[in-house]
This record gives sequence, structure tokens and C-alpha cells, in this order.
Amino acid sequence: MKTIARTYWPVVVCVVVYLSAVWHLTAVIVRQNDGHFVYVLDDAYIHLAMAKNLAVHGVMGVSPDQFTSCSSSLLWTLLLTGVFWA
Repeated sequence: MKTIARTYWPVVVCVVVYLSAVWHLTAVIVRQNDGHFVYVLDDAYIHLAMAKNLAVHGVMGVSPDQFTSCSSSLLWTLLLTGVFWA
């Protein structure tokens, strides 16, 4: 048992440091947003919304009723649309 602890101590230290950093960043995000956790990158949501609307409604946009040109990567949106169709 002691050899396992001696062998894997760097991994344990790295995991503890990583989880501490994630906890700290989450606490800072919640504190700065009045108690709400907010995902800082909206690009993922925009691509998924556009892909879903293209697959379901045939409209390339964030809302299902009108076209909006807000994608930073049209190819990625089209690939996600294929996933929604599948």
C-alpha cells in the first residue's frame, strides 16, 4: 500500500489543485453574477441553436422563425445539423 501512495502522489496533488481551481473559479463566477452560474462562452449555444433550427424548421438562425447570420463557423453548424438529423 505504501508503494502505491508513493507512486501516485503527483496525480493526487494535481487532482486536488485542479479541483481547487475549478471550485475557486466557480465561486468567483457565481459571486460576480448575483448568485447565478453563467456559462461564459455563448458560441456553443449559438451553434447548437442554429443547428437545431436548421434541422427541425429549415431556418438557419437562432430563432426558428427568421434567418440570422450569427455563426462564426458555418461548417461546424452544418455538421451539428447532421447530428440533429441523425
